[in-house]
Amino acid sequence: MELRVYEHSDNSYPMDKILCLEKYTKEDLNNLIKCIRSVTQGNIIELSHQDFIKKNECELFLYVCETDEGIVHIKDNLYECHLSIKTYLDMIDLIKAVINSSSKDGFQWLYNLNVSIEFLLSHKGKW
Repeated sequence: MELRVYEHSDNSYPMDKILCLEKYTKEDLNNLIKCIRSVTQGNIIELSHQDFIKKNECELFLYVCETDEGIVHIKDNLYECHLSIKTYLDMIDLIKAVINSSSKDGFQWLYNLNVSIEFLLSHKGKW
């Protein structure tokens, strides 16, 4: 699994960024679910430092917060995901749906928030 940053990808929303998890296996997705479950138990997860994530230019930390802020850009290539426990649990259900799907061409937004950085699960990095 890789974590990529897509910047200014849509002319109708030129300021938006997308953090995309792509090129994954079902095992990667199951490991992602384990990480998210750990976050819901109060742990901070350095997602980009997990063994199943290919190392690249982006770092993403997952935190539980009282309110859903989504992914925020901290500095350079450092991002934090601030979501409520409920939203992380909803994310697990969305990932399970991808695991159960037979298609590798689809994509799944991992939260539905009006924020400037989206979070996407897409095997081929397309949406």
